[in-house]
Amino acid sequence: MKFYITRASCFGRRPCKEAVKESCIRMDYRTFRTAEEHDKKLCAIGSLTKPWLKEGMSHSTWKHQGKTCICREFKNTGWFVSFKNMEEFLAFTEKYGEVIVHYKCSDAKGHPSIEIYDTYRE
Repeated sequence: MKFYITRASCFGRRPCKEAVKESCIRMDYRTFRTAEEHDKKLCAIGSLTKPWLKEGMSHSTWKHQGKTCICREFKNTGWFVSFKNMEEFLAFTEKYGEVIVHYKCSDAKGHPSIEIYDTYRE
C-alpha cells in the first residue's frame, strides 16, 4: 500500500530515506457553500485571495458533516512510501518511532498518509 508521507521535524523536505518524490493532486477545501460566497467574503475585503474559480481545477462541492463545502484540485508533488505487507509497515514504525496514520489526505488525493511524529507540532 502506498502512503503520502511527512515528518514533523522537516516539513517540505524528504522525510525519510525510503521516501520517493511523485506527482499527486492536492485538494483544497473551504467551508463556503459556493464560490460566489467565497469571493464575496474574501476577495471583496481586499485580501490577497484570488477569486475561487481563477485557481485550481475540477471545482466542485463536497458534503462534510452534513454541510456543503467548496473544493478544488491543484497539481502537486509529494513524498511517498510503499509497504507490501503489515510486517514492512511495522518494521518502518520500529525504525522511525511514533507515526500518525490518516485514512484520507488532502495533500495527495486518493492516498492515506503517514506522519513521522518525531517532534511536537500544533
